[in-house]
Amino acid sequence: MPAKTDRDVARAWVRVQQNWWAFDSVHGACESHPRRALRLLDAICARATTPMLVRDLGCGPLEDFVRIHAQVFIAQIEGRCAANPRFRKALSYAWLPRADDDVSRRLLALGMKPIEAKIEVWQRRSRTPRDSRPRQTKPSPSLGRHG
Repeated sequence: MPAKTDRDVARAWVRVQQNWWAFDSVHGACESHPRRALRLLDAICARATTPMLVRDLGCGPLEDFVRIHAQVFIAQIEGRCAANPRFRKALSYAWLPRADDDVSRRLLALGMKPIEAKIEVWQRRSRTPRDSRPRQTKPSPSLGRHG
């Protein structure tokens, strides 16, 4: 990349500042409105046409979304990775605290990078929501019953 003049840098900085609301909107959705966040992540992914933008999507809002909502949205994340190579590539730039729960294993299999860091609350749970139903146990035999 050729060196940029001070004027080029200043213009680009102003453009970023003028559109900072978009960062706030995406960040807020990733934190508190996960369905909207998925729509925004899809729209951003469709427009992330350079390797740098794909990387920025992955290590930015996509990582934020996954670290907050993966336990609930793992199937949607897997589906998007299967259908969209760019989405999967973006996910490969995201970091995930190393853990041995089912969701973390699935995310790491999709290409997320394991790091040594404090695990997320959902990573402490050993079962996915689908598996969180009470387990059926065999009834204990009655003491007074003869077979």
